[in-house]
Amino acid sequence: MKLPVKMTINGQSYSHEVEPRLLLVHYIREAVGLTGTHVGCDTSQCGACTVLIDGQAVKCCTLFAVQADGANIMTIEGLAKDGELHPIQMGFWEKHGLQCGFCTPGMILAALPDARALSEADRGADSPSARGQPVPLHRLSQHRQGDRVGRRAHAREAVRGRHGNRRR
Repeated sequence: MKLPVKMTINGQSYSHEVEPRLLLVHYIREAVGLTGTHVGCDTSQCGACTVLIDGQAVKCCTLFAVQADGANIMTIEGLAKDGELHPIQMGFWEKHGLQCGFCTPGMILAALPDARALSEADRGADSPSARGQPVPLHRLSQHRQGDRVGRRAHAREAVRGRHGNRRR
């Protein structure tokens, strides 16, 4: 028995009939054809499958496609606009914030919500960057993938550097 699903992915509406047990990661890769979201570990530990669902970083190997019915989803393919890389993507490029690149899309998307929040919170006069100090990225540890971003110096600098938090 197939069930109808409809969701917006990277600003485009998609609707299909899917098996109830189809994981969202497989829906995105196979039904929609966006292959930037990867399946890494099949246990939700690595974060290579991270996407943004309604603005929150979520490991889509842990959700069924039917659970995302009606959601607004962003994958790594939706981050760049008009052929221009997003600042965090550019930061990963410039600061060599990737290793083999397989989990990089998940790392970027896991960092994005927290990086936005850090950027907004860091605008105050008594903020760390106003005092010439880097903003701590400990909040990225909310996601295992984000924790990896927090531990890797190049990835950390890629996120900081693209949100005005460079060390002086």
